[in-house]
Amino acid sequence: MKLQTKLILIVLLLTLFNPLLVRSQIFEEFESDKEGAEEEKNEVKETNINPQIGIWQISGNGVFQDSLKLDTLLDNFQIYHPVFKNSITSTYVGNYGTPALNNDFFNRNSNVDFLFFRSREAYLLTPQTV
Repeated sequence: MKLQTKLILIVLLLTLFNPLLVRSQIFEEFESDKEGAEEEKNEVKETNINPQIGIWQISGNGVFQDSLKLDTLLDNFQIYHPVFKNSITSTYVGNYGTPALNNDFFNRNSNVDFLFFRSREAYLLTPQTV
């Protein structure tokens, strides 16, 4: 019984003094650990960040680069994959040019007569889609 009480007392003392031992191991390696760091935190440095958007046109297989002006009136700028232009969800492999199928069965309207082009119709520019 004495051994159990001694063990409980040791564990209790270690638990109580653990925060003091951890606090004493602060290294002055970083700015926040040095003395007077609290005074420096009160000083707020003003920084001006100017947002800038750059647009480039790459031609010649990536050899030539030319900067352009940003056109802010783009239509459907948030839709970046042609498969999702006419559907909310589609089944496709994930790469451009791969076959895609609209998951909504009743919205599978096709303007292409050739059967094997229907799965790639999202990538085609036809007179009906202009």
